[in-house]
Amino acid sequence: MSFPIGDYFCEPLIDMGQDAPELQGIWIPQSEIGKPRVGVTDQFLANAGDYHTRYANVPYFQGLLERAFAHLGAPNAKVILDIGSGSGNSVFGCLDLLPDAHVVATDISPQLLCILRDGIDAQSNRRGRVTPVCMSATRNLYAPEVFGLAVGAAVLHHLPDPKAAIHAIGTALAPGSCAIFFEPFENGNAILRLAYGDLLERARHKTRSWRGGGLKVIAALEKDFAVRAGIGPEHPRFLDLDDKWLFTRSMLEDCANAGGFRRIEIEPLHEVAAPFSAQTRTNLSLAAGLAPEALPDWCWERLAFYDTAFSNALKRDLLIEGRVILHK
Repeated sequence: MSFPIGDYFCEPLIDMGQDAPELQGIWIPQSEIGKPRVGVTDQFLANAGDYHTRYANVPYFQGLLERAFAHLGAPNAKVILDIGSGSGNSVFGCLDLLPDAHVVATDISPQLLCILRDGIDAQSNRRGRVTPVCMSATRNLYAPEVFGLAVGAAVLHHLPDPKAAIHAIGTALAPGSCAIFFEPFENGNAILRLAYGDLLERARHKTRSWRGGGLKVIAALEKDFAVRAGIGPEHPRFLDLDDKWLFTRSMLEDCANAGGFRRIEIEPLHEVAAPFSAQTRTNLSLAAGLAPEALPDWCWERLAFYDTAFSNALKRDLLIEGRVILHK
């Protein structure tokens, strides 16, 4: 029996394969057909294959989900709304950790959803358990209170209007359920930006250049932090950014309240004892597939200085990447 996808939306859905055979099995809400994809760059569209190759990391996100589910107690969700599914980083984790659940995988990129579709179809134990839907996460097109869980793995910071997305999810979730996100925060990244600026300044005075590639990643991240901290929605370049937001706790609390959620939990993803070193290892791996050896020893020694400059209590508040759970 096919999944009744129409029961989960408030308007008709169309199989995109009717007009483009390569998109067979990708559904789209009727009002989304032909709409411009605002704030989305070619990284997720024309270059979706390269994006998948570079950023696919199912084990990392499955580990994050596993810890979130352990914190919540195994969610009893039969149908999961996955926001910004892309090629499946969080979708595969949901399928493995909640083997009785069906995932409605939404993304604005049909190209990424095709990669997800093909990956699901290639595995008999997952086939038929995912329904891809091409739509903007900021549109409130869901039937009310029909989903038992929502998941968004590193998606809100890409959206022009994360408050609208959280409001839509609040509509879609049944009472007593929750939404789980993994997102970057400004306060911890502000310290990390200072640390990276420190490393780059020191590298300029080193007599021997380092060929491990790690300092190039550090330089790119330091520039990215500076751009995101200095540009808001009113800036003409805002919609051209792939990564648009570094969140604050108060901003997400406001979004949760406006979305009808009764409670919000925010916890750091990094190791509290050594957050800046731990996040740098993650950054090197996710951004460029590099091992810690890509940075010279003196960089790690300097990062250790930042790790020990704050109490553990303060480091819990210095969110670099955070797990956000919104309770309906």
